[in-house]
Amino acid sequence: MLVRYAGQLVTTREDAYAFIDGGYVREIVRSTLKREDIIKDVRYYAKFLSSFLSRLFSTSPLAHYRLVRALYYDAIVPVEDDPEMHRHQKEFFNALEKLIPQFEVKLGTLVMGKRPRQKGVDTLLAIDMITKAFMNHYQIAVLVAGDRDFVSVVRAVKEFTGKLVCGVYDPNRPIADELLRAFDLRRPLMGYDFTIILEALEKGLKKDA
Repeated sequence: MLVRYAGQLVTTREDAYAFIDGGYVREIVRSTLKREDIIKDVRYYAKFLSSFLSRLFSTSPLAHYRLVRALYYDAIVPVEDDPEMHRHQKEFFNALEKLIPQFEVKLGTLVMGKRPRQKGVDTLLAIDMITKAFMNHYQIAVLVAGDRDFVSVVRAVKEFTGKLVCGVYDPNRPIADELLRAFDLRRPLMGYDFTIILEALEKGLKKDA
């Protein structure tokens, strides 16, 4: 965007919010990268997420946008179901918020069973994405997710607020075609992206050592 400053036209970067489905990112790390170690160590995971966001906003089509805040959505075991696991998970997510600038964690409920499932996570993300669009907090929403359940919120943000939505996804993992078509912009995560992200992760860890 061009604005006038001190009598001259200068280019400004429009604001972006990242809305991250934590379960989706973990599956990328676990299944695509085969790096379970990253998601088990909060310091590793924080560096990975920071490198991931830096890569996104330094390359097309997001290089012309400024990341204002990243909102990360995940689930936690209720304290009444397993106090020790709840405490461990809460400490992990609290540490993520401390380690990553402009980063906020929003938590739904993790329902345990043969196959644990998240409850309320998609709803939290959808509410934030819509309300922050109406409040003019961003010009583009960057959605890191692949679930068809997000089609409605993507369409609502576009139709009722005029904001853009960019979808970030791993083409090696299943993604709903309807969701892909709903995005204004698409940013597939390619092999060289992961190479650069992991190199930045290792450099950051060595620097902190």
